[in-house]
Amino acid sequence: MLSLSWVSLLLCIYEERRSCHEGHTLCRYGRHDGCCHRHSGMWGSNIVEYAEYENLYDDIFEFAIITTPQTLITSDDSPPLRTTPEESHPDENMIMQQMESKGSASHNAAPNTALIAINFTTLVAQNADTVGWLHVPETKINYPVVQADDNSTYLNRSFQGKNAVCGTLFMDFRNHQDDRNLIIYGHNMGNSSTLMFSPLLKYKKESYFLDNPSFAYVTSGESGEYDIIAVCHVDIHTLETFNFLTQDFATEESFASYVQSLQSFSLYPITRDTCVSTKLITLVTCDRSKYGEDGRLIVVGMLTQTF
Repeated sequence: MLSLSWVSLLLCIYEERRSCHEGHTLCRYGRHDGCCHRHSGMWGSNIVEYAEYENLYDDIFEFAIITTPQTLITSDDSPPLRTTPEESHPDENMIMQQMESKGSASHNAAPNTALIAINFTTLVAQNADTVGWLHVPETKINYPVVQADDNSTYLNRSFQGKNAVCGTLFMDFRNHQDDRNLIIYGHNMGNSSTLMFSPLLKYKKESYFLDNPSFAYVTSGESGEYDIIAVCHVDIHTLETFNFLTQDFATEESFASYVQSLQSFSLYPITRDTCVSTKLITLVTCDRSKYGEDGRLIVVGMLTQTF
């Protein structure tokens, strides 16, 4: 009898074949972005390949994240607990991150209320294009983020530089780390998949957002918590009227106006105390349920806390 994990993989492949056209999408504006990708070939080879992707990112998780033995204990007026000097890793680029997700210490779930150390020196040694690490609680989105000189390099390339239909999460090549809106793309591998940005489709349901209202993004300089302020179905044609890929803003007023527009497009109302002095991260993947091959789902978070 097939195990649940194998059944899940079969369902994922079926969903891809049902809903995806051959190859990846080239944005009409001349840019590749993270999108649903159909992998051609025999079902058996697909299953093996998907399992390899899981193992590949499990390996990255193992060498990049170090869990300290302490449990995080904080109060409203005390800073997060840090490791003692004796327990700290000597790597000065290793950033301590607070993650409060449930589950065991695998790449899909960080230990509950534990301090996580991300070793960026090790990550950069594996891939010099590394710019950050993204974690969305209660999903397998716990991946490194890279940035190349274009938006096509990592569509079908793994973090280790090998051919991989799942690609790698990547930041828009025009972004700078100090931009007000960082754009991160990832493939939607199908409704039944848990790989890459496929789990973002869960945010189409307000109930899921209410249970999982934030995500974390970590760089070699800091770790930040981002509260989700909008979940939107968008058409790439709307870039001419509303550019949801805007990365920087001339004034605070234009930034505030952009945030207001985002929230007006949201699939459901999200009440947040937005701050014009903060920054955004926009997670982008394909969702053809409304606009066909031109459809995208974006999940936008606003920085609310740094560690």
